[in-house]
Amino acid sequence: MKGKILGLGAISGNDGVRYKFGLEDIENLGDLKPEDLSNKEVDFAPEGTKATKIFITCKQNDFSKALDNISFDLTQDNVSSIKNLYLISIVLFIFCNIAPFGLLFDVEPTVFSFISFNLFFVALILSVWAIRSLSKAIQSKTLFNNFIWMMIFPFFSIVIIIIAGFIAGFAGAGLGTLGSSEGSIGVGAIIGGAIIGGVIGTIITGVGTWIFAGKFYKEMELITQQSLFKYVFWFKLIGFVTLFIGLGGVGFVLAFFIGVGFVTLFIGVGFVLVFVAEILEIIAWIKIEKIYKVEKK
Repeated sequence: MKGKILGLGAISGNDGVRYKFGLEDIENLGDLKPEDLSNKEVDFAPEGTKATKIFITCKQNDFSKALDNISFDLTQDNVSSIKNLYLISIVLFIFCNIAPFGLLFDVEPTVFSFISFNLFFVALILSVWAIRSLSKAIQSKTLFNNFIWMMIFPFFSIVIIIIAGFIAGFAGAGLGTLGSSEGSIGVGAIIGGAIIGGVIGTIITGVGTWIFAGKFYKEMELITQQSLFKYVFWFKLIGFVTLFIGLGGVGFVLAFFIGVGFVTLFIGVGFVLVFVAEILEIIAWIKIEKIYKVEKK
């Protein structure tokens, strides 16, 4: 018989009859408290007006009440496979970011460019594979989409910067061939417009990136019940914003008025925050024991 728990001691069966039960009649009570039983769907064996051999078929916890109900968890083998894929991708991303520091040792720049590109490419494939597998396993329509948009938006930013750079470069080359002041002013306006457009485009794509990143990490926190993912998001956000300010036009202004040392410190803090975020993400993935399927109501 199927039914739903109305409260402690009462189940409403699908046949319209109300059945009595005790906590000892629930076969898979687990760590649920009596006050958590209301509205749980159950399967039970009726004996007169008493419910026996009760199995809770749909558990729900306070962590996911706002959005979803948890009704399924992956096998341990699948969890381990997905964890390993994503952990490897994170480690490769970290090495991809630190590889350019080899230039400090007078190694050929093209070597580190080649290494960084290949590490990034492999890491990207592994991370997409892991999140795609996870999304399919839990039948989530949003997890993978948010992850992909989180990864795509930075490429939009790069494209905008390249286009703005080409426009400014060609306009700057034309500036030297113009003899009139009117022509110089016109080309200067093009250069200024390209720079401003590049900055605005970068900011817009940056906002888009972090909107989808926030959604991705929030869902990761939900389906894994690992609160560390929340801190991963905030450390990454603050770290990258700090780097953007230090390495962008604001950094040049700060360097002019305050000094290069302050800007260097600012950039260093940004790198540290991003590195801490990566470490926290590794810890969060390692701590995952179960990954839950989320069904929208």
